[in-house]
Order: sequence, then structure tokens, then C-alpha cells
Amino acid sequence: MAALQEKKSCSQRMAEFRHYCWNSDTGQMLGRTPARWVWISLYYAAFYVVMTGLFALCIYVLMQTIDPYTPDYQDQLKSPGVTLRPDVYGDRGLKISYNVSENTSWAGLTDILHSFLAGGGT
Repeated sequence: MAALQEKKSCSQRMAEFRHYCWNSDTGQMLGRTPARWVWISLYYAAFYVVMTGLFALCIYVLMQTIDPYTPDYQDQLKSPGVTLRPDVYGDRGLKISYNVSENTSWAGLTDILHSFLAGGGT
């Protein structure tokens, strides 16, 4: 019990760590023999090869189910990509350009926006 309570110096801890990293008596590196490291490396290599194969199989099956000429999900409109925007700019269209330093360039846009938010716009 006294050995557990002894305070080790930094050089003793470094010597133990060096002994853990490479034990020249048993030929162990990080607590395992080189043969064990080879078996662990082979296991993980095989594991990741199988995981990569499963992923590739899933992607292959997914790509076989996708038709490149028609979308999978269609709305009642049958025209993907069409959006509806409220006509808040009137005859000006959707062109927005203004200069921050000129009040007249953006005053009309703020008036249109305020009227739309107040419920005056259609």
C-alpha cells in the first residue's frame, strides 16, 4: 500500500513512460508485441474494407433507383423550379438598385415595402 502513495519524480515517470513505449525486455511496443500490432492492423484494414464495400453497395443501389430524366417527387403543378413571388414592385419589376447616400434612390423602395407590410399590397 505504501507503493501507491509514493510520489514519483518526473524522471521516474518519464522512465516508466519510455519503458511503456518500448519494452526491450519483452519486445513490446505500447504494451503489445509486434505480432499483435500486425493482427490489430489487419483486423482494422479488413473492417474498413468491408465498411467501404457496404457504403459503395448502398450508393450503387441508390443510383440504380434514381431516374435522371424525371424528378422523384412532383407537385400538382408538374413543373419543378417554378416559384410564386408577390408583385410588390409594380411596373418596376424586380430590379433593385440604390445608393445609400442618396435618399431618393431608396425612398420609393421603402414606401412600397411599408405599403405591402401594412396590407395595402396585393
